[in-house]
Amino acid sequence: MRLFSNPFVVFTAVLFAVLAGGCSRVSPAVGTWSLPAGGSPATLELREDGTGTLRMAVLPEQPVSWTEEDGTVTLQLGGGTQTGGSGAAPKARPGVGTALTGALSEDKKSMTIALGPTTLTLQKQE
Repeated sequence: MRLFSNPFVVFTAVLFAVLAGGCSRVSPAVGTWSLPAGGSPATLELREDGTGTLRMAVLPEQPVSWTEEDGTVTLQLGGGTQTGGSGAAPKARPGVGTALTGALSEDKKSMTIALGPTTLTLQKQE
């Protein structure tokens, strides 16, 4: 009996390939975002592993943990870092600090974050 002559085997193989491909999707939020000129310069770096860094001229560098789903980015700012022992890289601690929500634009080139009555629009760096 040939392996691919069974329709169930073919269907299962195709389904697995589609699901595996979908799981490796890189979020459009990954990258470096900056506040356009004016006011205090700010840079938000979001990495694929769900961590990142917020840099602003008037504040010390802040660790960030984040998630993105359907164009909504949830950022967890501050809370310090934790290390895994001797020489391990520091990681942001999820669930600690201030939570912010941002919305990606349709073209995924800008992110608008609500800060009470004010909004900040960050531009993605190419």
